[in-house]
Amino acid sequence: MPNIFVSAMELTPEEHVNIQCIIQRWVDSSISKTINAPKGYTIEQVKKIYEALYEKGAKGGTVYVDGCRDFQVLSLEKNDNQFSEGQKNKCYTCGKGKLILSNGCYTCNYCHYQAKCDV
Repeated sequence: MPNIFVSAMELTPEEHVNIQCIIQRWVDSSISKTINAPKGYTIEQVKKIYEALYEKGAKGGTVYVDGCRDFQVLSLEKNDNQFSEGQKNKCYTCGKGKLILSNGCYTCNYCHYQAKCDV
C-alpha cells in the first residue's frame, strides 16, 4: 500500500485527538473513536489526552493504553496477551504498586486499580 496509509498504532495519541476533533467540527452529533496509547502511558499522560479532547471540542472520547488488561482482543505482538508470573504481581497501570488478591479481586496497593475479579 502507499505510505499515505497508516495503522492506528502508528499514530501518536495526540494525532488521534486531532483527527477526532477535526472531524467532530463537521458532525452535529457526537462521534467516537478509540485513542490508542502505547504501553507504559501514565495516568497523568492519559489525563492530558482527555483534557486535549475537551479543549479541542470533542463531545466524547475513549483512551486505551496498550497492554493495560490481562487480555486484549487486538494485539501487535503474538505474546501480548500473556503475562509471566513476575508480571502478575506488578500493577501495569501505575507501575508502582503490586496486585494483591483481596475479596476476590486483584487490587493495586498503590493506585487501587482493580485488575481482575474472580466473582
